[in-house]
Amino acid sequence: TDRVRVETFCQSVGHDIPWYAPHALKRMIRETRADTLIVAGPDGTHARHIVAGLDAGCDVITEKPMVIDCKQVRQVQKRLRHL
Repeated sequence: TDRVRVETFCQSVGHDIPWYAPHALKRMIRETRADTLIVAGPDGTHARHIVAGLDAGCDVITEKPMVIDCKQVRQVQKRLRHL
């Protein structure tokens, strides 16, 4: 979420990596043509990001916990059944 931190990192490694605001995940997947999404962030955001990645056709790798409640389990399971 820290644009300045990303820009500082890019300068230190000599690569220009695009920065996207947290709410722009779908746009990031589309514009970067991602085929794999690694989900790592606040626990409560994992399910939403997993679902967005699956809906976009990405392979999704997530840190623990994958979900934090039964509602999120059902959201992820629903997407997985359609694969």
